[in-house]
Amino acid sequence: MKKTLSLITITTFLSVIAIASAYAMNPKIRHANMSSGNYGCLNNLTPEEQTALKAQKAKYFNETKNLRTEIFNKQLAVEEEFNNSSPDSDKIKNLRNQIFELKQKMAQKRHAHMEKIHEIIPGFADCGFGMNYGPKHHKSKGNGGCRGFM
Repeated sequence: MKKTLSLITITTFLSVIAIASAYAMNPKIRHANMSSGNYGCLNNLTPEEQTALKAQKAKYFNETKNLRTEIFNKQLAVEEEFNNSSPDSDKIKNLRNQIFELKQKMAQKRHAHMEKIHEIIPGFADCGFGMNYGPKHHKSKGNGGCRGFM
């Protein structure tokens, strides 16, 4: 009797964990309201707006490609310096300052990109996208907003 009760308890516990993990990992369940709610206005674009939006996205991607590569390489350099047996704090500080400056340039380009998107799609702000560059329901610490459209 004790073995059966223990087996049922363990099976139930593992089932609950499996169901919770499946729910947490499935983006369709977790973000079910994204396709019908905040992204609805992006689905109603005219062909001209769609073409202009795609062109703006491609332009932004090409303009920021070198910046993103530089930021990535500087971050790798910081990690490599930290992994040295005797890390040079001045070099790390200099690299971090360079990363900060590059991220500022990236933010300026992102802001200009969003302004151009607002010109292409006048009601873009009403879609739930603000200066956080993501849907309103994505404003949580750590994720930086949903940037799938950029």
